[in-house]
Amino acid sequence: MGPLAMLGQAGSMAAGDAAAGMAAAEDARRKLADVQNGIAKSQREETNQLISGLLATAGGVRY
Repeated sequence: MGPLAMLGQAGSMAAGDAAAGMAAAEDARRKLADVQNGIAKSQREETNQLISGLLATAGGVRY
């Protein structure tokens, strides 16, 4: 195998590695977004429960 063929093969391998790295990074980004969305949903649910509890308590108070 000549030097140019070896260089071409190395370039092709590097491109493949870069593509795999980009795919892994995109997968990690999606997983992080899923975690962030899950945290936000949990916080909303906790806030809604707190508000519901306060309203239920306030409903029993007469002014």
